[in-house]
Amino acid sequence: MKIKTEQVDSSTLDSIEFDLVLVSSGFESRGRYLMSQHPLLQSKTKIVVGFNNFRDDSIRIYNDSLFEKFGFTFIIGSGNESAFVLAMLENLFSKVSSSQLTVLIDYSCMTRVWYAEILRYFSMIQNSVKVELYFSYTVSQYLPPPDNPPLNKFTEPLDGFYSISVPIKPTALLIGLGYVSSRAFGLAEYFDVQPYLFINDSSFNEEFHNEVIKQNSDLIKYVSEDKLFYYPLDNLTYTETLINHICVDLLNDYRVILAPCGPKPFTLLSLVTSLRLNNVDVWRISAGENESPLDKKANGTILVLKCSIQNNEC
Repeated sequence: MKIKTEQVDSSTLDSIEFDLVLVSSGFESRGRYLMSQHPLLQSKTKIVVGFNNFRDDSIRIYNDSLFEKFGFTFIIGSGNESAFVLAMLENLFSKVSSSQLTVLIDYSCMTRVWYAEILRYFSMIQNSVKVELYFSYTVSQYLPPPDNPPLNKFTEPLDGFYSISVPIKPTALLIGLGYVSSRAFGLAEYFDVQPYLFINDSSFNEEFHNEVIKQNSDLIKYVSEDKLFYYPLDNLTYTETLINHICVDLLNDYRVILAPCGPKPFTLLSLVTSLRLNNVDVWRISAGENESPLDKKANGTILVLKCSIQNNEC
């Protein structure tokens, strides 16, 4: 499988005829921002994935009504399950007649489980089809972390992004830090290793950067300088290259695990790295249904990663 990525401007989306536009209706105002800025997106099929809980949330109701006006079809399921997402994709694309598929995924309000399954599915589609995926992410305005974050419910590898063989090498744990400190610290304790830490730098969102440093100060102090890496949140190409190079350097001697706890673009790049290198695991640590709805508003920036997948030479 060959996989190529590039960061593109969101304005390019308006000139593309998509086979599918796939979005999520959650509890965040930013979930509708992409469509508000690009109301004329062209697509044969439009589907919105909705959560099966908190369906009476006022933001969720407003989001649903907007997507309905734009002609989206709804599917509903648990944020911790991917089978219903897989079933939807198989129903749409199990008998593909064209040589290329072009799909837009707004993962701003999706769970890791959902967009990991979407990427995994298209990475395994039949050999004759070239797939172009446009992953769109609406950056949110800064919100302080919750005073009492919910307990973690899941600490596990993501389906399709881990090796089922028994590890025979020591573990190298690479954590993308977020501002819920218990998640990163819990992972370090779980694997009992000194992790490599990836921290968003202050160039894009200084408030978020400062909060990440504050919330993870004990873990950062515990880690040696050569295991601290700072990345620009809005430069996806640079960040992916950074992750990829470090994983390649470690693979000969370690079982490499990527554990994204921070911004969703870092998770997406971790998943892409896992596909490209084939033997890098991706784990998640999550509170699952213990999370309460939190309204994150768009800050006006949309980050788009184009991911081209070809399973053999054309």
